[in-house]
Amino acid sequence: QEGSMAKKAFESFDTDGDGELSLDEFAKFIVQLDSTKTEGQSKFLFKFLDNSKDGKLSYAEFKKLKSKTANMKTPEKFNEEALRALFNAFDADGNGELTADEAEQACKIWGDSDFIVSWKKMDAN
Repeated sequence: QEGSMAKKAFESFDTDGDGELSLDEFAKFIVQLDSTKTEGQSKFLFKFLDNSKDGKLSYAEFKKLKSKTANMKTPEKFNEEALRALFNAFDADGNGELTADEAEQACKIWGDSDFIVSWKKMDAN
């Protein structure tokens, strides 16, 4: 039943009916799901889920939202694929390297000031 609910949600936000969610369609879904989420958070989640990096979310990518975001709260459960997706979401310029500015921007989006302080200490070493 959970799968059918996800499919119905996906289809209801796929307003152009192309079988994929654009960033705009996904952002509308996220805001309806949680009105406290910002545009930056929606973009970050979109990039985190877009494994194919084609700028659209397939249903297969979309249905991983729950498991991937649950793993973000418990990093010890991350597998290599989840870590790579998280890294790619942080890596704003896509150069394969994470700068302090990119990490800080991602943390600001999520409001995690403790991580910013920790990152700056690690980066100084």
